[in-house]
Amino acid sequence: MKKLRFIFSNILFTFRYSWKISKLNFLLVAINIAVSSMKPFILLYIPKFIIDELTSTRRWQVVLWQIALYIGVLIFFFLFDMFWGRILERTKAGNNVKNHLLYANHFLGMDYEKFEDSTVRDLQERVVGNVQANNFVWNDYYNLTVNLLQFAGYTYIISTVHPLIILFILLITALNLIIGYRREKIGYQYQVDTAQYGRKFNYLFDRMINFEFGKEIRINNVSQWLRKKFLKVLGDYTSVYNKNQNRHMKFNVLSAFITFVQTIVLYGYCAYKTIVGDITVGNFSVFLGAIHNFSDTLRGVIDQLEHLFVYVTRFVADYKQYTEIATPRHAEKGTVDIETKNFKQHEIEFVNVSFQYPNTENFVLKNVSIKITQGERLAIVGYNGAGKTTFIKLLCRLYEPTEGVILYNGIDISTINYAQYTERLSVVFQDYKLFAFSVWENITLGRKYSEAKIMEAIEKSGLEAKIKSLEKGTETAISRDFDADGIEFSGGESQKLACAKAYYKDAPIVILDEPTAALDPVAENELYTRFNNIIGEKTTLYISHRLASVKFCDKVAVFADGRLTEYGTHQDLMQRQGLYADMYKKQAQFYMEEVPV
Repeated sequence: MKKLRFIFSNILFTFRYSWKISKLNFLLVAINIAVSSMKPFILLYIPKFIIDELTSTRRWQVVLWQIALYIGVLIFFFLFDMFWGRILERTKAGNNVKNHLLYANHFLGMDYEKFEDSTVRDLQERVVGNVQANNFVWNDYYNLTVNLLQFAGYTYIISTVHPLIILFILLITALNLIIGYRREKIGYQYQVDTAQYGRKFNYLFDRMINFEFGKEIRINNVSQWLRKKFLKVLGDYTSVYNKNQNRHMKFNVLSAFITFVQTIVLYGYCAYKTIVGDITVGNFSVFLGAIHNFSDTLRGVIDQLEHLFVYVTRFVADYKQYTEIATPRHAEKGTVDIETKNFKQHEIEFVNVSFQYPNTENFVLKNVSIKITQGERLAIVGYNGAGKTTFIKLLCRLYEPTEGVILYNGIDISTINYAQYTERLSVVFQDYKLFAFSVWENITLGRKYSEAKIMEAIEKSGLEAKIKSLEKGTETAISRDFDADGIEFSGGESQKLACAKAYYKDAPIVILDEPTAALDPVAENELYTRFNNIIGEKTTLYISHRLASVKFCDKVAVFADGRLTEYGTHQDLMQRQGLYADMYKKQAQFYMEEVPV
């Protein structure tokens, strides 16, 4: 009973899912079911009447009318299939777009830490494309219903010859059912086994043709290396594919042999009944067609039931699991509306915060407590792997603390409306990304358009001269992916654009997470100086393993091995002669003129 409830629950889920994608689908499929169910019986019986007339009274007027009727029916079905097919293709195309958007929404809304989990990505690879409204409505629901209705009609026709024929066909079909079930299980396991290869295959192929990797590949002569990796993945996939095909072949051969035996027995019996005069020649043609189609429709019913069983117990179950994973935590927890509170102060506090990745034992961050007050400029420093970026991802709610709590003006950030909270953060990540759209779209990112504010952001970030030199100005596309007149910004120009984006957002809390890691110390210092001048009195966090940002900051937080090991002003930390002082002395030649000891 538990298994049945599970199956029916998943079937109901799939109906709701398909109804959500397209209600029109169900109306169209109902019309198609009515026409498709009647079509084979009409095309069986009209020739029967023609044959019986030709083998008995031979009235040529009747034969002509019957032939005319048959031609008219053929024309009707031809026109129906042609015009109806066009309607269906348009509807299915629209449904596919909706399906893609639904999958994209799952992907866009997923918690970042889950997004980074390879097992989740493998699960996504299995479900994307397999669970679709079109596939269910037109492959499972439509085919199963049509096959069931036709099966009922053929059963009635055959029973008029001899009821035992049906039992014989059912026996043969039962054998095919067992074979088919084993084949479907192999098919599902094949999907599981090849999911990782599909991701690796697409990743390597994308890197080989991706413009962004073009220079890296050529300057390091890694073409052959990438090709070898690509061929290795292809070889591994081919091995699994061939093994799957060989296993399928055994079942296919056995099924074909059983069907062959069935055909010989049944056709022979019908021929005998015609010879002894028990049935007419016309009825013989109907019975042969009915027997042949009975087997096909019964096999179709069984195949569809097998597929539906595997579909709802495996693929739909996987999809439901994926939707649960893709549902962000803040969808349920983020209920506090901070828009109504009209905060004038913007204070962040970490209270005994620890974090570890799922399925790991070591903490990336451990017992961190720190308070960042309104208008404060805080430098977060430490060597690579110290936990600085994890600290920022927790603050940005990309991760959720394993232990402890993060407060915004005394409110647990996990309880705040997610969109409202993130609107209070302007972040420039180390691995910031630009979209292949216009300059102004990369700055506004869908927010309300203000030309004056866009130009102010460009001016403040130091991009004004560059933008003025472009023929299309802010309409210029970033990259040439979709626009031959697009531009490839230099690293420094891209960073300035990222800063302009943060300035345009105008959030009260600003975070720079090592966006200058690829710059030399002088260029880094110049960018920090410019950014410090444009942020005004906002609460600001500078994250770096280098110390160019220190001179702008009120306090310095030093991270090492996932812990906050030192905290204070630059002068205080230099006097302690700890990790910070050691880092500073090693980098002193770069900052001697900018930051006095």
